Amino acid sequence: MPKSIDILHGDGTTETIVAPSTPFGGGGGAPSYSAEVNDILDETTDAGIRDAIGIVTYPFTTDIDAGVFVQRTQDLSSITDQSGYEGDTDLASVYVGSNVTSIGSNSFDGCISLKTIVISDSVTSIGNGAFANCAELTSITIPSGVTTIADYLFQHCSKLFTITIPDSVTSIGNYSFQYASLGSITIPDSVTSIGAGAFGSTQLESITIPDGVSSIENYTFSYCTFLTSATIPNSVTTIGNRAFYSCYRLTDLTIPNSVTTIGNNAFYNCDRLTDLTIPNSVETIGNYTFQQCTSLTSITIGSGVTSIGETAFGYSPVTSLNCLATTAPTLAAKGSFGTLMTTEIHVPVGATGYGTTYDGLTVIYDL
Repeated sequence: MPKSIDILHGDGTTETIVAPSTPFGGGGGAPSYSAEVNDILDETTDAGIRDAIGIVTYPFTTDIDAGVFVQRTQDLSSITDQSGYEGDTDLASVYVGSNVTSIGSNSFDGCISLKTIVISDSVTSIGNGAFANCAELTSITIPSGVTTIADYLFQHCSKLFTITIPDSVTSIGNYSFQYASLGSITIPDSVTSIGAGAFGSTQLESITIPDGVSSIENYTFSYCTFLTSATIPNSVTTIGNRAFYSCYRLTDLTIPNSVTTIGNNAFYNCDRLTDLTIPNSVETIGNYTFQQCTSLTSITIGSGVTSIGETAFGYSPVTSLNCLATTAPTLAAKGSFGTLMTTEIHVPVGATGYGTTYDGLTVIYDL
């Protein structure tokens, strides 16, 4: 039995709108309503669907294209890049009805006028780049049955500021939100993997990575120039290359005692970091990892570090440098500390391998 909603008229009478059981023109005609109700429906820009969202599960995919009501996918269970939407520069609004269970790769790629899209919970799969380059899209809610935010899904959606991700999602793909606005986002605890470049060049101001994520991949938060705070859980063991590259407002950072590897350029040009403690769990610090952190004055390197990459701390105004490793970490051939303000490095009493000078720094055995 089709669901319905009631419209109350000014004269006290009620008119019932019933969601049709077959698509308009697909064996069933458009329902007939009073002129007043039709005016209301016209103003919704979705031929009445907007009034029914949350109350009526409208069974057909509909859209407004250059001001004209269209149903391109009324008989489909899947929208693909062949469904007629990809690159449609006039497409303004889409309601993906309950006839659809999947949205394929690039299905709406390049729909530069698309401002509104509502997706039924019937959809459980959304493919790579499905909404890439939708420059006018400002918000979206991912259906509750979707488990993966696909690669490039919202890349270059430059006005996308708000997204709701359900608890069903377990993975966020590569470059999925790169170049979106995204002032904030809540990543559900169900997520266990976040892909390379997923949030690169967004406007995130803070981020909490769920406990269960084991790796912050390459470029994940690179060029997040508004990011001030990053909460990294104890489940993370690897921070990848350029993971926080040029996050130059980042001030609040704690690297947990689960991380064993910090990649090349991981925190390059994070020039509001003032002090840094590298936990004892870390074994490898990559090349240029903390280079050009121009406010960094204090560094403590944990006891587990065995190798430090080329100019890992170069061109940072460090005045206090401690290394807790009892055996001197292996240095890069071209040097690991570069130009610092301090001329000394403090190490444990009885430590070996440092000598009297270590990468040009005077060794003080006093820890």
